[in-house]
Parts: sequence; C-alpha cells; structure tokens
Amino acid sequence: MRTSKQLKAVLFPLLLCAVWSTGCADTGGGAGTVTDTSSPAQEASARAPQEGISLPQTETYYFPMDGQAYYPDQTVTKALLPPGCTGTFEAQSCAAQGMDRTYLYPDYEISTYPDGEEERILYIFLKTDQVRTAEGADLSMRKEEVEALYGTPSREEANALVYKKGSMRLMFFFDESDALTAIEYHSGITE
Repeated sequence: MRTSKQLKAVLFPLLLCAVWSTGCADTGGGAGTVTDTSSPAQEASARAPQEGISLPQTETYYFPMDGQAYYPDQTVTKALLPPGCTGTFEAQSCAAQGMDRTYLYPDYEISTYPDGEEERILYIFLKTDQVRTAEGADLSMRKEEVEALYGTPSREEANALVYKKGSMRLMFFFDESDALTAIEYHSGITE
C-alpha cells in the first residue's frame, strides 16, 4: 500500500500536466501518448552526485545525475539524458510549438519542450528521497531544513517555497505538517 507522501509524489506531476494542458489548442495530436522504454539492463537511479560534474555556464540551480548537471532551458538530446528511463509521455506543448516530452524515471521526471529543432528542459521533478539537489535537499527533509539550506525564499506560496536564479525556479512543496513532498526545477518560459 502506498503512503500519502508517495501518492502525492505520483499525483502531483499528473495534476501539473493537466493544468498546463488546459487551454492548449488541439492540433490533432490527441491528449498524449505513453511509450514504455524499460529494459532489463536498467541502471539503479539512486546514484550519488559525482565529482567532476560538467556545470552550466550561467548561474542556475541544477540537478546532478551520472556526472552531469541538468537544469531548466538546457538543450538536451535523448543521448544526453540520464540512463534508466522507464517510459516517455508526449503531449501538445503550451510552452512552445510542437510536443512536450516527459521522460519517466523511478525517482524523478525530466520534461522537455520544443525549441525549433532542439529540445530544452522545461522541468525536473524529484519524487523520492533517493535523489537530491546539488545543495543536498531531498524528500526526507522538513521545511525548516530547506530554509536553513537555501535561506530566505524568493517567494512563499501555499505549501511551497520558491527560489529563483535568473528566469528559473527551484520549488519545494510541503504537506500540512511541513514535510517535503516534492522538489521541482522549472523553466521561466511559462511565466
């Protein structure tokens, strides 16, 4: 049986996708498609950040995985995404012309938007305590621990702390008891 925290971590991205897709014009692409890309040789996704990570050239928050830094608005290809993807979801983009793609992993999701011939990261959603931010935040933390780690947020919303660097946002979501339930890196393209 799933715990309340696990259910919220699964349901939140689905609700987020539903909200983003509201108001998008239907261009005949349908509501989206899911593709299973799992393989028996999948690697465990609970890997610690490695030294020597290739960092972004601009000041931004980033998600470290497999020796790489992933961050909103970064140009990516399927080959540059972390290994271990268990499936993808495609839906008409509200951020740009074309299709958004969400790459599903056991502990996180990476969603991209089209930018001409390229794909850029729209958001990275951390959904278990098996992964963490570069600064060390994970879902085992409470609100006061996040504030101690990151300082005063750029803004505080109902059950969320929002930190900004440039146009991107790093968001921490909490339940009624101030336990951290999800972490999201998000592009400023939708603001």
